[in-house]
Amino acid sequence: MIIRYIDHSGFLVDGDECSLLFDFVEGQVPLRDAEKPLFVFVSHRHRDHFSKRIFSLGAKEIFLDLKAFSHVDRSPFLAFDTFPSTDSGVCFAISFEGRRIYYAGDNADWYWDEEDERLREEHERILGVIGKVDLAFVPVDPRLPDPLSTARAVAKHLSPSLIVPMHMWGREKEVLPALQEENFRVEFSYEIRF
Repeated sequence: MIIRYIDHSGFLVDGDECSLLFDFVEGQVPLRDAEKPLFVFVSHRHRDHFSKRIFSLGAKEIFLDLKAFSHVDRSPFLAFDTFPSTDSGVCFAISFEGRRIYYAGDNADWYWDEEDERLREEHERILGVIGKVDLAFVPVDPRLPDPLSTARAVAKHLSPSLIVPMHMWGREKEVLPALQEENFRVEFSYEIRF
């Protein structure tokens, strides 16, 4: 499996049998084997997670405007469940090529001040029902007082082998050093082999 970063929260996960595209907005979709089906996931319609460009990509299927607690089975390629987000739309737990992938979208610990304690509790509750995953795409937003709080909660509840940070608003150089000091495996690169 090859993970390719596109921009902000946009990633292409290229597997042996198909490719998954998440929250594509800007940039170019990396080259991939056009013979393999492309499945496009849109967590929600905020402008930093959704673009109408997805409709011109020749996808086998586009998962858009899904409701929380949906189950979708596209055997033999993948199956997934959706869960609510603490912001807008859904997050995904996907079974793909023998691994489980968590894609957060905007499901994060949006803790700006003490008034947001209920969002922190809601985030923890959502993570508590997802279960263990192998790979997690997680918002690490430098605008927050503690940009790493979501990554810590995901590590605690989902125990991923690898956390891929996203939603960094082009400020990776500020966030990545702090992430590397944590006790979980984090990788951020334009191409990751997993």
